Amino acid sequence: MFKPASLLLWVLTAALPWAASHAEIYKTVDNEGNVNFTDAPGDKPAEQVKLKPSTIISPPTIVPPDPQGPSKEDTFSYSSLTIKKPVNGDTIALNGDVTVLAVISPRLRPADRLQLVVDGKAHGNKQKGLRFKVKNLERGPHTLGVQALNSKGKVLNTASVTVYSRNPSGIKNTAPSSSSPSLAPQAPMAPQAPTAPRAPNAPTVPTGS
Repeated sequence: MFKPASLLLWVLTAALPWAASHAEIYKTVDNEGNVNFTDAPGDKPAEQVKLKPSTIISPPTIVPPDPQGPSKEDTFSYSSLTIKKPVNGDTIALNGDVTVLAVISPRLRPADRLQLVVDGKAHGNKQKGLRFKVKNLERGPHTLGVQALNSKGKVLNTASVTVYSRNPSGIKNTAPSSSSPSLAPQAPMAPQAPTAPRAPNAPTVPTGS
């Protein structure tokens, strides 16, 4: 059971933050030896109680996430995108046709698409399939690329290879064929000398005599 002095001390301790900022506390002892605490000792002998400054613990500050910060969609990217066929440095067939086969990891998401790029320009439509067809590449080197795009058109990953086409369709043959008519200009014919007029009354010389 709490003694009056102990109970009062507990109450005062609980009220220390309030008491420290409002009044001074004194301890008095009556004739029977009971300890009392008061803010107005009056004429009784009293001892001022030195109160320790209260410790105020502030709760941690919770910072809400920035609504303008990057979302999961903005930070996503495919870990791997490669072109399996053709291999870098391959030579394309004489007709200039080639099949491009891409490999992507992880698996293409439902909203994402793949775009074939030929020499830096988009070729054909975006698609979910990994196989592309390119026809009639002109003779010479070409860069074939594949881009993984999200629904907003952002490039999530890309891969490219360089190939060489032997398609002869881009070369014009200017040499004339053997069956073609000659295009060389012909020299003009020399003019014939005029025939001298026959003298009047001159005898006619029969031919063959």
